[in-house]
Amino acid sequence: MELTVDLLKIALENLRNPQALDSHPWAESALARDYARRHPESQSLRAGARLAAALNEAFNEWRPARPPRRGKRLDTRWGEFGLLAAYYFAPFAFGSPAPRSLREAWERIDAAILQVVFDANLPDESGRAAYQLISGETFAANSTISDWHRKGLEHFLAFLTGRENHIASQAPRQKIAARELGCIGAWRWFWFFCWRWGHSSARKLAACWAWRARFRRICRRSRPSD
Repeated sequence: MELTVDLLKIALENLRNPQALDSHPWAESALARDYARRHPESQSLRAGARLAAALNEAFNEWRPARPPRRGKRLDTRWGEFGLLAAYYFAPFAFGSPAPRSLREAWERIDAAILQVVFDANLPDESGRAAYQLISGETFAANSTISDWHRKGLEHFLAFLTGRENHIASQAPRQKIAARELGCIGAWRWFWFFCWRWGHSSARKLAACWAWRARFRRICRRSRPSD
């Protein structure tokens, strides 16, 4: 699957218009299919709506692990996250007004961070203060805002690429595990059947042993090759 910044921008710009994502190349991605597998209730949604939900979930997981770093320079990692949150995800997930420009999104970074991090469970004032990124900042150069947006998209795309590759690599193992579980169940029924049906007859017992050989060949096919 092609993973590019341009395709990511198209997806993010249409989060609040998910029907436009039904034909997006990522609508049937491993990321979207995995989301549907883990959230069975989403299987009734259109493909674009599932993709939007999967991207929102991934964005929350991409969030920096610690509160913004304090110092003379703003924490650029949180700047990238906060700008994408304010510009794309807060309007989608919380119904916030959509910013008309990146600068307007920059002005809403702190509010968007609190929404994404705490949802409706806002902490006390000291807890909120720990996640204030641009509080007290009166101006940001256009180049800074543009860099945060561009690098945020690039870094989020890198995260999505890693997630997509990981999910895709796990799919064959999940299929193998399912087949192996099926074989285990089949073996249990096989031996129960032979015990009930074949122990009193040499001919029937011989038939059980013949079927045993077939079961072994079938189950060997479910094992990964070396």
